[in-house]
Amino acid sequence: MLRRAPPLLLAAALVAPLCFARVAETDAGFHLAVGRLIAHGDWPRTNALSFAFAATPWTPTSWLYDVVAFALTDRFGVAALQGLTFLLVAAALALTGLACARAAPGGAWLAPVLAILLLPRATARPHVASWVALSAVLALSLAARGKPWRWRAASVPIVLLAANVHTGAAFAAALAALFCAEAFLDTRDWRELVVAAAALLATLASPAGAAQLSSLLFHYSVGAVVQIQEFQPTPFPREAGFFAALAVAVVLAARARRERPAELAAILVFGVLGLRAWRMAYELEIVAAPTLARGLVELKTRAGRRAAALAAAGLALVGAAGHRLDRELASLRFGAAFDERVLPVRAAAFVEAEALDGPHFNALRDGGYLEWALPRVPAFIDARLEAYPPELWRRLEGVEHARPAFFALLADYHADWAIASRVAEALNGYGLFHDPARWALVHWDEASEVYLRRAAPRFAEQIARLEYRLFRPYGKILGAVEAARPDELPAYAAEVARYRATTRDDPRAAVVLCALARRRAAPDADAACAEAARLATDVPARLLAERASALR
Repeated sequence: MLRRAPPLLLAAALVAPLCFARVAETDAGFHLAVGRLIAHGDWPRTNALSFAFAATPWTPTSWLYDVVAFALTDRFGVAALQGLTFLLVAAALALTGLACARAAPGGAWLAPVLAILLLPRATARPHVASWVALSAVLALSLAARGKPWRWRAASVPIVLLAANVHTGAAFAAALAALFCAEAFLDTRDWRELVVAAAALLATLASPAGAAQLSSLLFHYSVGAVVQIQEFQPTPFPREAGFFAALAVAVVLAARARRERPAELAAILVFGVLGLRAWRMAYELEIVAAPTLARGLVELKTRAGRRAAALAAAGLALVGAAGHRLDRELASLRFGAAFDERVLPVRAAAFVEAEALDGPHFNALRDGGYLEWALPRVPAFIDARLEAYPPELWRRLEGVEHARPAFFALLADYHADWAIASRVAEALNGYGLFHDPARWALVHWDEASEVYLRRAAPRFAEQIARLEYRLFRPYGKILGAVEAARPDELPAYAAEVARYRATTRDDPRAAVVLCALARRRAAPDADAACAEAARLATDVPARLLAERASALR
């Protein structure tokens, strides 16, 4: 066992940076919000987190994860959520590493390679708990090969527990059933089939009951309702590691199909699912790991240690290059907090400070965090797709690039303020509120924009006090400064200063301050332009900084 510790510890160390970086997972918030509801004695049977769709039937299929995550976060802060994510991912890697060691001597060294392949999806969501169940069943099934049915029966309680954590328990159950079927073909012992059936039925052993199955089926037919990236076919070369692992694993498993038919069947099943839905690519990598480990050991025997090491390193490099992990790691910021560069952290603080409430619009990606951060303000939508009627998603997709139709939708739901995302993704309201005649921009930062409907009388005072009339997140950066009247320049500078109070290091704001200082012949103009040059980290920003500094 001690010989397996170094690769397992290395695998855990590789995933730790992403797990302990600031939480940028857009779905983490609604899991915490659901956990808060349940912990306070309110078991949701409808979509209680949305003001517009509160009557839509919905059951929390990951309720146990939600409750545990909320309890830890409520007691110890965001650091506990990060720690939970790390422990679950590390446990999945350790169990898969043990499965690889069972498959071949020294196979545990594939765990660090697997860690690199799994990094992009090592996030604060309950699917990482289903990874633990999947890897536990995998390790148990390999250890139980050739042993009585009682060994494989131990998979049933694993699935029972996992069924309360995530719909991904179905994948662990399917894997257990495949190994039971393999044992039945070998022994003709009918009890193997009973264990397989028990594992499959265990997926329904949850307060969510049959909702587990309906949720799973919904997510794998969701493309007919709305186009979400993680449910699209796995892209190449973004997931080159998946395609490489699948191709090699199929060849290796096919060669050993008589001795280990369950492994070939599992790789084919999970491979098809992975090709169909991006989110399933990572489950395939877990299931295929023991087969790949066996292949590396065989390569080591035939061609030497160096050839095996190069093959493992090549797979890791292919995965890292496809995911652009160099950029990911370079942009990481650590701390026990949600990442305000990605999530509407500052927008939520603004909404709370200004006591905004009532019907509103929020971006799909932002709903989860807003439900957690603003429990007094039910959201419009979030990423729990099955918690909303399908016609909503079709309508949102239809109006996404048609401003009049979008405004008609807002009127139908009486939304007179909005939190729009500055991320150009589907269903985020991106750019649709850039209509000063109807909407007043009262807050913005690098992640979000907050708008108030100009015709709503209750917002008159806040619009007069807070509206950004000159410094906005759209239009020409320097052109707007050049076009401003001299008497507008002090107000322009005041708006930029208010923006920088929450978004200090934005190069755009620094460039505008430099340009304003030059136009006003301010004594601190040189210092303002020097700061703009310092914050300009790319070529377009540097060119803007140079133009701003040259203004007179």
